[in-house]
Amino acid sequence: MERHTQLMNFLSKVSIFENLSEDRISKMADVMDQDYYAAGHYIIRQGEKGDAFFVINSGTVKVTQLIEGETEPREIRILNQGDFFGERALLGDEVRTANIIAQAPGVEVLTLDRESFLKLIGDLEALKRDYGDKERLAHISIEPPSPTKDIIREEFAHVQLKNIKRLATLGVGGFGRVELVCINGDKSRTFALKALKKKHIVDTRQQEHIFAERNIMMETNSEWIVK
Repeated sequence: MERHTQLMNFLSKVSIFENLSEDRISKMADVMDQDYYAAGHYIIRQGEKGDAFFVINSGTVKVTQLIEGETEPREIRILNQGDFFGERALLGDEVRTANIIAQAPGVEVLTLDRESFLKLIGDLEALKRDYGDKERLAHISIEPPSPTKDIIREEFAHVQLKNIKRLATLGVGGFGRVELVCINGDKSRTFALKALKKKHIVDTRQQEHIFAERNIMMETNSEWIVK
């Protein structure tokens, strides 16, 4: 009974479960298995069929992905206590899109099998909307270099953050703000600089959208875009 209560308390604090009823969380606590993986163990392997959903109870895992055309997996990010993974393959009946590797000193995860997952939380709007899956962060297309994407104007090639001076705020949005800036104090030539709040982007799982926006900007060869 004590373990069940502890699990309920923990699950209720996981972001996608915070609006679930107590009864639903209780049912999840009833059927969830608790597993331990030593450092270096592959909890999920890219390309495998998905059969379980995981919530990190303690410890950390590393997310890696093998990109087409590359020989070694690329590290995507680290997931911590309260983070979850594995649902994308269950919801879409797809294979795993990334590797999930336990980090030292080991990781303890709570696991839901496919049937329990679909019955208890497969209808969550948060999952339907963007699949939530942290593996999906790795699912960002990596394309070969293009003639326009790699054009870096010589005058901006060595500009660093310390060279940029903020003059005024042009606007504020949900993810950050746009500042009016100049380079090396030259106010005769100004630029609009977009600054984003990393924590807010991660909290709302907008990483892929941000990368997509960046890639589009990098692909666009225009005098109005500094690169």
